[in-house]
Amino acid sequence: MLLPHSELGEVWERVKESAAENPDAITVLLIVALDVDAVATCAMLTRLLENDEIPHNVKPVLDYGMLAEIYVENIVDKHDLRNIVLINCGGVIDLVSHLQDRLDLLDSDSGASPRQMANVPHADCRWLIIDSHRPHNLQNATRSSDLLCILSDGEHEERAEQLQDLVAQEYILDDPEFQSDPEDDFDEPPQQRRRLNEDEYRQMSPDSRSAEHVRLKLLERIYYSASWYGTSSAVLVYELVQRLNKTSNEYLWLAGIGLTDQL
Repeated sequence: MLLPHSELGEVWERVKESAAENPDAITVLLIVALDVDAVATCAMLTRLLENDEIPHNVKPVLDYGMLAEIYVENIVDKHDLRNIVLINCGGVIDLVSHLQDRLDLLDSDSGASPRQMANVPHADCRWLIIDSHRPHNLQNATRSSDLLCILSDGEHEERAEQLQDLVAQEYILDDPEFQSDPEDDFDEPPQQRRRLNEDEYRQMSPDSRSAEHVRLKLLERIYYSASWYGTSSAVLVYELVQRLNKTSNEYLWLAGIGLTDQL
């Protein structure tokens, strides 16, 4: 689900609480992409973790194949993990499906009973994506459970409105009655309409539901038709530093490095 960046402080409190419950265990794992913004963000988070005496590990990741292997080698059997943070990776793919596929392969090869990614490594483990790459994958943004949160920066109005329309009306996109994608082009964006709640949508005629499904599918296609950057991950984490009243020249310098990487 989407997590407003203003709530990052609450996530940090949960990180501290879970670490306090297991003081002798490593409860936090940072998975870090190999770009300057991600490395600067990681440096800020590791300093915060060290200041609060929270044991943690850091794993660099080159691509999504490597991410799946990190999941197998460094997460699946680490039952003490409670918080996994992905920095500048994981936001543009369906992360749960990606890792579930790798878990299914692992269980199949070993002859073990199939497991669910939501319970591995532990049912209380939570995933946080801090990723400046856009667009957000809609599956990450629309998951109703708190297993996976993707940090939102309150994007530019037009893109944010597109995303919110798609997230709020996921049930229309996933309607099994309409499986095929529309063939229309999108020289002109689909007409903006009032968001429908699920009851309103179900009460519409089949033709009206079909038209609404086509409109949202076109909007989804437009949303995925380009790539761009959101707010620097280092800048978002610097906001957390400010809320924790731990600002320093070092943190400010790291935030500046992360921001400059996107210029």
